[in-house]
Order: sequence, then C-alpha cells, then structure tokens
Amino acid sequence: MIQEGNIGLMKAVRRFNPEVGVRLVSFAVHWIKAEIHEYVLRNWRIVKVATTKAQRKLFFNLRKTKQRLGWFNQDEVEMVARELGVSSKDVREMESRMAAQDMTFDMSSDDESDSQPMAPVLYLQDKSSNFADGIEDDNWEEQAANRLTDAMQGSTSVARILSALAGWTKTISLRCRSWPIVTASPLSVCAA
Repeated sequence: MIQEGNIGLMKAVRRFNPEVGVRLVSFAVHWIKAEIHEYVLRNWRIVKVATTKAQRKLFFNLRKTKQRLGWFNQDEVEMVARELGVSSKDVREMESRMAAQDMTFDMSSDDESDSQPMAPVLYLQDKSSNFADGIEDDNWEEQAANRLTDAMQGSTSVARILSALAGWTKTISLRCRSWPIVTASPLSVCAA
C-alpha cells in the first residue's frame, strides 16, 4: 500500500501546477488517498485475508506449506499450528479464506454460461430500497383496489340490467303469448 501511495504522489507531482497557488502537500493528499483507495478496492481480498500480525504470519507461511502439502488433514493442521504458534482453528480459518474464490458482484456479458454461479446482485438486491419498485407496488395495489371497486359496481350494474331484462322478458313473453304461434324461432316471432 505504501507503493500505491508513492504512485499517487508521482501522479500528483506530474499534474501539479504551482501557478494555481495551492501547496503541493494539499494537492498530493488527494492523489495519494485516491491511489490507495483504488488499490484496496481492486485487491480487497488480499488486504482483508490477513489483518492481524498473527494472521499475516500465518498467511505467508501457510501459503508455502499448502503448496507443498495441498489440503490439510487434522494432523497437518495441528502440526502447522504448533510450528507457527497459532491455534488450529486459526489455521483452518486461514485455509478456508485462502481457498475462497473472488466473485464479481454483477455478471458481465461474457459470464452467461451455466457453469458460473449466480451473481450476488441477482439474489442480494434489496427490493425495499428501490424507490421505483415501491411506487410501482403502491400503484399496483391502488389499481387493483380500483378494479375491484369497478367490478363490484359493475356487478351491481349487471344485476340491475339482469333484473331489468327479467322484467322485459316477462313483458316480451306476455306479448308473445298473445301472438299466434308460428313455426319459426321464438326470437323471429317476437321480433316481428
């Protein structure tokens, strides 16, 4: 990380303009921090794996030992723990950290194969934090309530129409009874 800070300092010196009236130190701080932050973001796993002195010691020594032995059984874990002066739990934890693979948060266009695991962005998305989804859900609920109200009012309208039709059919059937019977369809008789 010190090397990355040095790179940031070199970029600051290259871009520094003394005629602006800003001191080099004030200008360089931004570039140094930016370079270190970028490095940490690019290589967060390396930075995160070994955070304490014991873990760093374990990380570098375990890497050499793993190249020689491969995966550890319980006896090898205890042997490495004794050699390095750490607990066997720490050895197992570091071994699993080193075996873990980095995964991109979102899937790029070339990661469409089924052999790749699902990208975390697909299953970790917090639906409640998306403002548009919340508005859409509220809007959908409002529309569903309006449709239900319309349907219920429509059913009353349909009931009124059916009751009116029932009254009209009684009138039509009474009128049709008074007409002479013809061998045609009842509708054609009533229509005449």
